[in-house]
Amino acid sequence: MQVALLSRRPVVNQFLVDMLNRGGIEAVSQISIAAFRQQARVQPPDAVILEDAGGTLAEDLGLIRSCISSQVPVL
Repeated sequence: MQVALLSRRPVVNQFLVDMLNRGGIEAVSQISIAAFRQQARVQPPDAVILEDAGGTLAEDLGLIRSCISSQVPVL
């Protein structure tokens, strides 16, 4: 299982990568929505973890949903 992580805080991304990898889940940290969208075209994730930072959650969700299946959970 591959999980894409989207947080504007590198410390949060690294913490989640470490925790998920210990559990046998491949976690891929994305530094921006643009980087996520580019990666999703090549290899769509099985799930997405999104941190709301700066009140852009609705916009970020829309951009994520525009490039992945509606069957992919976004947390």
